Amino acid sequence: MSHASPHADTAARLDIAAHALLTLIADMPATHGRIRAARIVSGFPVAVTDDIQAQRLHRHAHHFPWRLSDTVGLVDALIDGGLLAQSAGPRPTLVLSRAGHHALDALEAHANSHQPH
Repeated sequence: MSHASPHADTAARLDIAAHALLTLIADMPATHGRIRAARIVSGFPVAVTDDIQAQRLHRHAHHFPWRLSDTVGLVDALIDGGLLAQSAGPRPTLVLSRAGHHALDALEAHANSHQPH
């Protein structure tokens, strides 16, 4: 019986979190800033306008065993890596860059190739 190392487990969770962040921003572009996106993906409560928005955001929620600041750091890494971009202004929001769209497409193809048929 093989056991995944703690490093492999963390790497897998980071991949899931990055995928969740890219999916959230693709589904709701220019809607969330860095911290709100991190809160949603990490499963922390956020203000919503109605039940439909709450259900839509819940689809992106995961519960990771790390601090919110770690998820914000991942958002920053995705920005620094060119996968996400921020709008200008006093309340910047996130959008996927062209590279982010390509990365999300690759992640979706990889995930779909590992699903049972």
